[in-house]
Amino acid sequence: MIMKKAYLFLGPPLSGKSTKSISLNIPRFSVRHWFEPKRNTGCLPPVGTFLSDDIVFEAVEEFIAQNKESDEIAFDGFPGNAKQFIWLQKLLSGKYIIEIQYCLINKKEAYLRMQRRFVCSSCDGGADPVIPVRGNYCPVCGSRVTKRVDDNSSDFETRWNTYFAREQSMAMAVSAYRNKILEIEIPDKRMDLHMHSTVSDGIYTPKELVSLCRNKGIDIFSLTDHDSIDGMESAEQAACENGLDFIPGIELSAIFEGELIHILGYGISKAVSYTHLTLPTT
Repeated sequence: MIMKKAYLFLGPPLSGKSTKSISLNIPRFSVRHWFEPKRNTGCLPPVGTFLSDDIVFEAVEEFIAQNKESDEIAFDGFPGNAKQFIWLQKLLSGKYIIEIQYCLINKKEAYLRMQRRFVCSSCDGGADPVIPVRGNYCPVCGSRVTKRVDDNSSDFETRWNTYFAREQSMAMAVSAYRNKILEIEIPDKRMDLHMHSTVSDGIYTPKELVSLCRNKGIDIFSLTDHDSIDGMESAEQAACENGLDFIPGIELSAIFEGELIHILGYGISKAVSYTHLTLPTT
């Protein structure tokens, strides 16, 4: 049986999830885009208020039913917590291949983008300096763009902190899912779980490493650059395009009893940024 595909775009607020998911030009579920037209009915809490999981689950089921004929669907910013991820992967199990893509951004960049961003209420297309706004019209569908009500300093801080407060349990749920998939598929696959790219001391770019893996018959690989995750997004994107399984990793430098040691970490959250990563300075 040919499986359909479900793309999950995850990451911090303002990391470009909508921009990337819209670019696929496939049916897309976004909590904000789905519910915003219903705000004026009075049956939903105001903008900036988190909806209950049950309300969102019902909407997701309706979205999937509406697009049951589509071979590909995308989820923009959903699931947003471990419970939602576990629920969604069970719902999609046996029908869809799940491909997870993290979008990276640090807090300073996200805040600056928030200050300059406009959005479209018709297609949820974002518009910022990367996508120039001409005459305050959406570059995606041509409708008027406006500022989001919750694009202000106070709400931004709340959204950012809420995301990272639940990110650890979310990352653990994603890792558990990936480990389960690997347990099923691993008997007939080759792997290399210790690779460096030009991001640290390697001689190949992340994309070139993926090509080498494919040519050498390696099905599962991990990019473990020294003290950096800068190559992770491009490595995962290239792996997705080439049908390879990617395990996010890093090789951290640490000092133990005066000696420099290296610690390999796997299944890490790609939402981590240098604002959350402390490296030894001596």
